[in-house]
Amino acid sequence: MLYVIVRYVIMVLFKVLFRLQVFGLGSIPLKGGFILASNHVSYLDPPALAAACPRALSFLAKEELFTNNLFGHFFRNVNVFPIPLKTQFKTQPGVLKALRWAIRRLNAGKALVIFPEGRRTSDGELEEPMRGIGLLTTKTAVPIIPAFIEGSSRALPVHAKFIRLKKIKVYFGRAIWPQKLGTPLNKREFYRVIAEGTMEEIRR
Repeated sequence: MLYVIVRYVIMVLFKVLFRLQVFGLGSIPLKGGFILASNHVSYLDPPALAAACPRALSFLAKEELFTNNLFGHFFRNVNVFPIPLKTQFKTQPGVLKALRWAIRRLNAGKALVIFPEGRRTSDGELEEPMRGIGLLTTKTAVPIIPAFIEGSSRALPVHAKFIRLKKIKVYFGRAIWPQKLGTPLNKREFYRVIAEGTMEEIRR
């Protein structure tokens, strides 16, 4: 219920402040789990996706955002789960806990936002993707919907203290089904192929 209220407020604010435009809504599945994979250049990106997508979204966010109990409680109640980012992928229990949470959400038919680059980029350019998106879609067999956010880096650049009233556009692309990419010799290679294929679709 809280997510619905928060999304409505965000949607109104983005339409008024940033003249939000959304393209490709027909690519969003009406039901069933899917991964929404997007570029990430601004703190405005997660709320922009929430405002643009008609389905309720779940997010993984850096654990530093949860150090304040009040903020942590709020984030958890709007489908956000903490994940350590400054650590080795396989050796941190917090990472594995976050991945298990994400897999449960996807298997329950929910939509999960993933930023394949793993963090915001400082210059707005797309960087090399991490393999986590490949692992998640392989474990759950859900499609990947590529998304591209345009304008958020101008509305709130990295290190900026104040927002600027710039237009933001969100584009949703055609679904990617990893099962159709073929199966390389090992899982790590397959995860890499999925991640790079997703970033290529986002670049388009």
